[in-house]
Amino acid sequence: MIVATPDGVVGVGMATHVLGGEDVVALAGDGTAVWAAGREGEIWRCAGLGGPDPTVVRVGTVEGGASCLLAFGPGALAGSPGAHLWLLADDGGPQGRATLVDAFEHAEDRYDWFTPWGAPPDVRSLAQGRDVVLVNVHVGGILRATALTGPWQASIDIHADVHQVISSGRGDGVALAATALGLAVSPDDGRTWRLVDEGLPVTYARAVASCDDAVLLSASSGPDGQQSRLYRRPPDDDAPFTPCRGDLPDTFDGNLDTFRLAGAGTQAGLVTARGDVYASNDSGGSWQRVATGIRRPRALLIV
Repeated sequence: MIVATPDGVVGVGMATHVLGGEDVVALAGDGTAVWAAGREGEIWRCAGLGGPDPTVVRVGTVEGGASCLLAFGPGALAGSPGAHLWLLADDGGPQGRATLVDAFEHAEDRYDWFTPWGAPPDVRSLAQGRDVVLVNVHVGGILRATALTGPWQASIDIHADVHQVISSGRGDGVALAATALGLAVSPDDGRTWRLVDEGLPVTYARAVASCDDAVLLSASSGPDGQQSRLYRRPPDDDAPFTPCRGDLPDTFDGNLDTFRLAGAGTQAGLVTARGDVYASNDSGGSWQRVATGIRRPRALLIV
């Protein structure tokens, strides 16, 4: 596991520390390398993490800063404040290229997007399904398109207040979203959604992850993070959520936020706001604390 921090990317249980001194806010993986975004919008591609000679290449800069990343083909997509989407190429050409995805500027219902505090909305998370890209705008729901050239169509009620969208990772067209109303599940690459909250005493969800044998969801009573816990349910039926057990605290200090929870295969990991890292080898069935003292963690990625 690696963690994005205000002092670069650090490894958990491996000798990894790259981009030292850079305030890294987002991570994404493509199976061969890790993408990282800095607070000022710098985008790097990092290869060989955990080995003796990692390489870091600055691919480009996103105007206005980056809020999230998605590995996309030979490059990456980045979301930014103001609800913009950017494409970064990594094809050996000139560095510094970040191209605004113009069609997203004309996405359906764009002028209905908002934030409760009056600031412009932003692109909060990104996911890729079967030949479809899903873009979560906060607050603006989930937009979907089969090509970056659009059309970009709205696919969930804005007032569900989506905080993160992911694909199941199994290639089955299932997409999952953490919302203020619980878990949203789509069986058809984000065309339609249904809300699932059985077993949840509180439904305000900020983070979601998918493992082979479970869906993991962080939920609390609201933005203040009261009653914040981690829950799990089977991926393929409507069994209720149950609290995760093991070394995890009974409740977290505040919300377990977007990007601080990750799953891959039977592996799962999370990092708390106070810098404790927990790992699971059985799809979130049991957990062990594996690290402490990570300073101001922004995101966790399993590599």
